[in-house]
Amino acid sequence: MSPSASLVSLHLAGEGKDEISLDTLRGKFTITRTDAALTPYGGLAAWSGFLKHLGLIERLAAHCPVVRTSPNAAPVHEVLHSFLLSALVEGRRFCHVRWLMDDPAVATLMGLERVRGEDALPRLAKNWILKVCATG
Repeated sequence: MSPSASLVSLHLAGEGKDEISLDTLRGKFTITRTDAALTPYGGLAAWSGFLKHLGLIERLAAHCPVVRTSPNAAPVHEVLHSFLLSALVEGRRFCHVRWLMDDPAVATLMGLERVRGEDALPRLAKNWILKVCATG
């Protein structure tokens, strides 16, 4: 028996063979197989659905002791999502988040206004640590 003969194709009821529906942070997305190269980060739709199911980022952001008052300050949940994305995609340097910032599909999939830059996380972390240290 060849290895390919033992493979079984499973699909959820109502799903086509070349599409899958995911409940992501932005809402419901249907991913369809295509020959066109739309974005190299299309797989992040599944990651977005996983994060929505966990609710981890929203809980972390809700318990953040730092109050962001500047109109230019990035929302905490966007900074945390951007940090996770940069670690997921490259994992070695925060400056690689620039690749994600240049692809508008990533922000859409993750339910973000935009992916935040490599300077946003260190700034948030510094303020978070200072706030925790100040409160004892």
